[in-house]
Amino acid sequence: VVGTPHPENERRNKILVAAAYAGVVVDMDNPFNPSTASADQDYLLNSHPIGRNPILRTDEGPIFESNTILRHIARLDLTGKLYGTTPYMHSQVDLSLIHI
Repeated sequence: VVGTPHPENERRNKILVAAAYAGVVVDMDNPFNPSTASADQDYLLNSHPIGRNPILRTDEGPIFESNTILRHIARLDLTGKLYGTTPYMHSQVDLSLIHI
């Protein structure tokens, strides 16, 4: 994940909590620093339409916006304990994410 290096950042923390529940390893050790890392800055600007973070780097390409990253991580958990097992349950999770 690129960006949100501060340990009290709510977007960072909710991603880490979801990853812990899903059993997904998320590397937060490479924070975005626009003043020193032009490669990361280029990546950020080319990954998000308005250059915001966090951005999840995946093999298939970047995923941006913290709630979208949460949904992606939840879908990686095949037990369904985070995102549910039916379309209705998925919709309920999506509705809840609007408010966090």
